[in-house]
Amino acid sequence: MITLLLALTMGTGQPDPLLGVRDPQLRTLAQTELRAAVQKGLPTAPLIAKTLEGQLKQAPAPRIAMALKALTARMELVKTKLGSATEPELVAGADALAAGVSPDALAALRRMWPERSIALPIGVLTELVTRGVEPKLATREVINLLNRRATPQQLIQLGYDVSNDVRRGQGAHAALDVRVRGLMGSLLPAPAGSTAIPARP
Repeated sequence: MITLLLALTMGTGQPDPLLGVRDPQLRTLAQTELRAAVQKGLPTAPLIAKTLEGQLKQAPAPRIAMALKALTARMELVKTKLGSATEPELVAGADALAAGVSPDALAALRRMWPERSIALPIGVLTELVTRGVEPKLATREVINLLNRRATPQQLIQLGYDVSNDVRRGQGAHAALDVRVRGLMGSLLPAPAGSTAIPARP
């Protein structure tokens, strides 16, 4: 049954997604992880991409297999925290966990946008953390922006601006502070009864 599900997931009649994997050991290990992901209701495309990335970097097959197991575990945790989740949300969430974002932060984002995909807010949060913003601070600011009804474009621009500021030598926290203060003036007040984190002084 798992083999059938794997075949359906990869696309009936489509080329073998692991066709480019030259190492027989890596192919066998990757197939095992793909089957495990299908059994757990997780997407296989991210695992295929990770396999090919590892091969490109000439990493040993066992190390690639460990990376696949870790990615599967992160996606599974994201799925648990978010409930139903799309593939982009699972992938974004897995990247966020790898960057140091807490599982509870992902659940908090879901509560803010229960009817919308949170792949984008997760991506912005991950970008801030990878640029050096402390995860709790980054989470607080993103949640407050969502609570103030920041648009997807505003969130994207925030991540872009902070990243550029850091590249130019500004501290990550200082860059975030300046950019968030500039953005808050154009946003709506927080809704009455909101559970958002208190605004910065």
